[in-house]
Amino acid sequence: MIFPNYQSLKSDTSRTSHPPVILTNVPSNARLAAEESFAPVLTVERMTSTSHAIELANSHESGLSASIFTSDHREALDIARKLETGAVHINGMTIHDESRLPFGGVKASGWGRFNGRGAINSFTYTKSVTLGGAGMLRLEAL
Repeated sequence: MIFPNYQSLKSDTSRTSHPPVILTNVPSNARLAAEESFAPVLTVERMTSTSHAIELANSHESGLSASIFTSDHREALDIARKLETGAVHINGMTIHDESRLPFGGVKASGWGRFNGRGAINSFTYTKSVTLGGAGMLRLEAL
């Protein structure tokens, strides 16, 4: 654990909140390494390469949002294309909701989108129906 120290966690008496925590050396088979916690918890893991980081990120069942921090914008855009997430934020936090942009996850992180035209499109589909044969259907048949 990097922050805070264990003693400061013990002294917190709140039952409704949790202090921010940064963890290292989290085993890859731990629930925290594989599931969305929705808590102020950050796990830090060293990667051997960018492709290793993308592979690990895409190996999870969840895919809500991701952040990439880099000064190389071209590389960031290339990584963003490869990540299986509903949103990618380059040099910004994952909590960024622009009302005109569709928002939502992929895989086990939700269905559809909200905000913008994409929201309606993600919850609907167009169906074409044709009827072969002689003549047209009478209006009453519809």
